[in-house]
Amino acid sequence: MDGIMFFWVVLFVGAFVASIVWVIRDTDGKSVVAPVLLTFAPFLLIALFGFGSGISYGEGDRIGFVVKISNKGLIWKTWEGMMQTGGISPDSGGSVSANMWEFSVSDEKVVKQLSEAMQAGHRVQVHYREYVLRGPSHGGTGYTIYEVM
Repeated sequence: MDGIMFFWVVLFVGAFVASIVWVIRDTDGKSVVAPVLLTFAPFLLIALFGFGSGISYGEGDRIGFVVKISNKGLIWKTWEGMMQTGGISPDSGGSVSANMWEFSVSDEKVVKQLSEAMQAGHRVQVHYREYVLRGPSHGGTGYTIYEVM
């Protein structure tokens, strides 16, 4: 959902900038604003993305068994993992099944705690946050774990 929200924000900002460029023209019919906006548009998008990626809109706790944790990314390396939370899955016709929850971690201390719990087969309780716009430092999932309790 974060990726879709980011898409719509970028689309809205782009349409807004395009409408300003289309409306403001000099006497020759050439846009006066285009060179200025083209110069500052990348900075505007970076500021918008950076501002939005720092605002969390949800947080909570989950309990389960960590079954996978790996370091991913081409430019920004983040830790991505999966936790088996168990329970009743609506897709399995009401039977008990393994519900998998994907998460990201940016703190090395938390990664170490999760890895140790995974190797020992211990259940863990984690505290996570969800962000309005997920920046590259928050990983590829919608949830970023900040604490192992």
